[in-house]
Amino acid sequence: MADFLGFLTTFLLLVLIINVIIRKMVRKYKFKLNPLLSINSKISKYHKLLALAVLILGTVHGYLIVGLRLVPHTGSILLLSVLIMFLLFISGKYGHYKSWFIKHKIFYYVVLVALFLHIFFKNIIS
Repeated sequence: MADFLGFLTTFLLLVLIINVIIRKMVRKYKFKLNPLLSINSKISKYHKLLALAVLILGTVHGYLIVGLRLVPHTGSILLLSVLIMFLLFISGKYGHYKSWFIKHKIFYYVVLVALFLHIFFKNIIS
């Protein structure tokens, strides 16, 4: 079950990452990728829900893997960076924190690195 949740969480996180990549490609190169744009608009509509699912499923996955122990692990770093992105969104949406979106975009790259480390170098820390 824990492995399935890990794969599902990774898949949802990759969907969110691809969403950002497509949006950057369209803005930078100014071309219309009609099938990609329609997919991207559907993903964008559910961005908040997908991000919340990543946070919840990632937490359950981590709990099933290590339990309640606070173990330094690449998964902990990944989950913490996703949590920080979520808290930045909440602080911007409800706390009127003006520069939240810039920091949210910066943490996009932190999440990318953390995901890469967690997938390919799982036990690099512990």
